[in-house]
Amino acid sequence: MKDVVLKVVSLKKTFCRKNVRVCAAADISFEIKKGRCLGLIGESGSGKSTIAQIIAGFERADEGSVFFNDKECLVSRQDFNSRYGMQLIFQNPESSLNPRMKVREILFEAARYLSDLNKEQMEKLAKEVLSQVHLPDKYLGRYPYELSGGECQRVAIARALMLSPGLLICDEITSALDVLVQAQIMDILKGLKEKGISILFITHDLALAEEICDEILVLKEGREVERGSAYDIMHRSTKEYTKLLIDSILTVKEYEETT
Repeated sequence: MKDVVLKVVSLKKTFCRKNVRVCAAADISFEIKKGRCLGLIGESGSGKSTIAQIIAGFERADEGSVFFNDKECLVSRQDFNSRYGMQLIFQNPESSLNPRMKVREILFEAARYLSDLNKEQMEKLAKEVLSQVHLPDKYLGRYPYELSGGECQRVAIARALMLSPGLLICDEITSALDVLVQAQIMDILKGLKEKGISILFITHDLALAEEICDEILVLKEGREVERGSAYDIMHRSTKEYTKLLIDSILTVKEYEETT
């Protein structure tokens, strides 16, 4: 257990939509060790984001437990300390960044109430985390609307890094970006992983998952279809659903290459 950063045990969650019960998580369990990356893979509605919300404390599970650094996490305003060091990065960076704040203020706000750093120390830290996401210091004085989508996502990652997290929860953070920018973001995540940060990588794109994940858990309608190493899932899977996901990615890439 010493190297296990995140442990999820028997998560169960259902929603009621138009008098129909929808399963978002059916007895889901997994763990992530330090410096490792687990991919949660599945089509829209498979329960990936709900599981992320439960782990981050924004949603309550019907049953099950979440342990972060060997401490059980509860859903309550008083339980923030159990999740200190866990950061969630959202799919749409433009909506997760305050448009009235400059990048400097956005980064400062992330650490202001959660650390004892003074203004000078936060300025130094802000420049360091911008460097980690390959942005120069001059971006500190810019507003989100002055940045591209990829630059906004880099700022969102930098904001998460202000608290020196042990775990990043990346919820479809590349889905709104073009292929070139996706590659840049993936390079940043690989670098963070090499520094010992654990990652929960949520995506519907198995090709991206293979690039960074050590292990992949495939979900369908809140249920586990299969799990295994990224290579085995991509190249040795015998599950029809997984094969359909892989084929859909290949079909899209073939279309992009011909247009």
